[in-house]
Amino acid sequence: MSKYLVPVLEVAEDDLYIESTSARSLTEAQTRLMNKLLRKWGIEDVPADWDDFILIASSNDYFVGEIRDVEEF
Repeated sequence: MSKYLVPVLEVAEDDLYIESTSARSLTEAQTRLMNKLLRKWGIEDVPADWDDFILIASSNDYFVGEIRDVEEF
């Protein structure tokens, strides 16, 4: 398993942080992060994919950056 990191900005809370998850692939990491963040934010829209998730998040004043494998650092 690899550890994946993604920067997140919550505009209303003026909070910038790095969210992380462990997964076997980038696709699995995206799914885990989408589920985790949507639950945290109370958003009930179900995204079709990562790009749709980014659009849903930004329309609710949450901005999600690019996912990176910690090995890239």
